[in-house]
Amino acid sequence: MRLIVRDIVNVLSMLLGNGRLSCKLRAVLFNLLGNDIPVLGRGRMLSGVEVLGGGLTVGEGGTINRGCYFDVSAAITIGRNVGIGPACIFITGNHELGPADCRAGPIKAKPIVIGDGVSIATRVTVLPGVTIGAGSVIGPCVLVRKSLPENSVLFD
Repeated sequence: MRLIVRDIVNVLSMLLGNGRLSCKLRAVLFNLLGNDIPVLGRGRMLSGVEVLGGGLTVGEGGTINRGCYFDVSAAITIGRNVGIGPACIFITGNHELGPADCRAGPIKAKPIVIGDGVSIATRVTVLPGVTIGAGSVIGPCVLVRKSLPENSVLFD
């Protein structure tokens, strides 16, 4: 039943526009799944965002752009005033290596933490267990596999 509710919330979210009211309604919908996304304030979550699970926490004043995907198998914490470009992917779950007849073993989930003031460009993928320090900048199309200290710049 929970999967059906999650899917309905994601479909309804995608039907909303990108105006202030639509962004606020989108936050309300995702909060029904157990997330903590500010409804009031100047932050925005634009259309096409998909959130699979509860445990996404978003700080005030940021923007999550169109078409971002959040796999919330473990917690994802996004700080204040974070800018996330279009089509970014945040993956908290990964399979352990299984036996030869089924290499996709049990899922192992690790949280993701994005510090305050981080800027993430378009089509960035952040993998499980990564922490991006406050004030960092991630360039377009980067795969973030390892944690970064504060004020880092990562372009690939």
